[in-house]
Amino acid sequence: MANARPFAKYALPWWWALRYQCPKQFDVGKPHLLKANRIFSQCDWIKSARRRCDFPDQQKTEFPLPEVAFVGQPNSGKSSLLKGMFHEDVKVTVSKHEHCTRLAQYYGLPEKFFVVDLPGIAKNSSLWCNKINREVLQRRPWLKTIFFLVPGDVGLDDLDMEQIHNCETYHVPYTFVITKCDIVTERQLRRTIAQINAVLTDEWKFRSYKEVFLTSATESIGLDELKCYIIARCGLM
Repeated sequence: MANARPFAKYALPWWWALRYQCPKQFDVGKPHLLKANRIFSQCDWIKSARRRCDFPDQQKTEFPLPEVAFVGQPNSGKSSLLKGMFHEDVKVTVSKHEHCTRLAQYYGLPEKFFVVDLPGIAKNSSLWCNKINREVLQRRPWLKTIFFLVPGDVGLDDLDMEQIHNCETYHVPYTFVITKCDIVTERQLRRTIAQINAVLTDEWKFRSYKEVFLTSATESIGLDELKCYIIARCGLM
């Protein structure tokens, strides 16, 4: 396992080896990691958005900036993951309570790219938090990928599958990120990986990227790969 991350400064946990059960791994080189860390160290909170008119106006821009967005059910670890990737001075609100993120939060570098932290998916499809999530997906060609955050101990359920269907409908690429790997059992994590693999091998799922990321915001493991992947998708590598 040491060969997988030769420049890591920490011992890799047991669950890191399970990433090789996923269809594809995103390999990180040290030069790319240095560049990704440099870019993310310059990121900051930009604005909040409750509706489409609050989004950064890219319709009239000749060269729209690339966006990536993080979506998942309440308490799936979206804000914690972003807090771990950004500089400690960046304002990211983290809470153990559901629906802590009530608006779409825009982060990033205004001249390079945007990272969007979306509100948690709610069971009632008429709620405003679901509406803003759908508005982010619709007719936004500069949205490079949606990151689906799936807690390792919970796995996918019907709400997640509905969001995946929305991505397929609106032709938005998506990538899976398994969170909270440090607090799950091996049986739970293997089950979640098997669920995601089943989605990725579905012949009707055309928009999914095959990379699957295993992460722990608490232990700061898997965040390097995610940062490099984001700048690669945004064309900044």
